[in-house]
Amino acid sequence: MGFMGSIDEISLKEAAYLGAGMGLMSLPFIAAETGLDKLLETKYPEKFTTYSTAISSAGLGATGVGLMYLAQPGGRLPTWAGYLIGAPLLLVSIVKGMDIMRIEVGVGVA
Repeated sequence: MGFMGSIDEISLKEAAYLGAGMGLMSLPFIAAETGLDKLLETKYPEKFTTYSTAISSAGLGATGVGLMYLAQPGGRLPTWAGYLIGAPLLLVSIVKGMDIMRIEVGVGVA
């Protein structure tokens, strides 16, 4: 069995938690990026949006991994917390990281 189970073991309820969490966990990213934009805008006027996205993605992604670890079956947190909070934080941070690479490095399909 994998970290939180294999993909064929995800129930409809867990998938719903994950989907709802993806929408809800976008809000901490918006708040973190807005705050970091204001903080970094004067220091790094040319790349402050890139830096704020990278910092917020790294911090919130690490938080997601930690929550997923604590929400394993038999862990300190209930399992739904891993699906509703931890996994969406990690997934959104991965998407944000891919967006940074696409914009800054020019990696992309199109």
